[in-house]
Amino acid sequence: MGWPCKLCSTVVPGKSDILKHYRLHHGTFGHSHALPCIHIDCPCSFKSWSSFRSHLSRYHPEAKSLNSPQVNEEFRRCTAVPLEATFMSQLDKHTPKLLELFSAKGGATGQRIKNLMMELIQDPSATAVKKRDVTLRCLFEYMGESGQELISDYFGAAETTVHEDLKMKNMIIYVCREPDAVGIIIEGIPVLTNLGNLAKACCLLLGLTYALNLEYPSKVSKTFEVFQRLFVGLDTLRPKPSPKFMTLKNKLLA
Repeated sequence: MGWPCKLCSTVVPGKSDILKHYRLHHGTFGHSHALPCIHIDCPCSFKSWSSFRSHLSRYHPEAKSLNSPQVNEEFRRCTAVPLEATFMSQLDKHTPKLLELFSAKGGATGQRIKNLMMELIQDPSATAVKKRDVTLRCLFEYMGESGQELISDYFGAAETTVHEDLKMKNMIIYVCREPDAVGIIIEGIPVLTNLGNLAKACCLLLGLTYALNLEYPSKVSKTFEVFQRLFVGLDTLRPKPSPKFMTLKNKLLA
């Protein structure tokens, strides 16, 4: 007996196939469902991140700590897309045009973007990692959102202090300087650490939303739509692309 889609007439052979079908053909359907266990043979699901972590520690100790390869593998299983390779290559591909669009933006938003772009203006030989960082920070502003809703920057703070400071946050990326540290917090718990840079953190947070059926952060959902549709190519018809995304896409293709 197959697994029928609730939104169309498709029937697929297995549970993993129906999840993949929903994500590829019906956008974010199911993102509000409970967290599924990441162990391939376990049918359990959970209402909170803390109960999810407790389950892993008790029943699947070999998988109690998520890591980048696990997130990449689960994303590929759900979507058939290699997460990091696709995200980074598409981000790099679109960066020159994105920076042009950012530079041409006027008004208060344009001024905030120009302030962020000063790092690249002052350092024409900036590394690819730095260009990605600045491009993503500018992208939040360009999409009418604020990167501060997702990214917390620290200078001279120990990572343990940062974890304590962010324990009330639902979903956030922290970027520490001197000492350098980048990680992801979900429901106050550090779920991925030692990520190295902001672009990788954004990429893996997108992967976590698919792997764990999490909703996109509401205050930066338009930017996550760009991550999904433009950077990893999951440009689904349901839900329809937002006008903001279509405007950006058309400008990039012009």
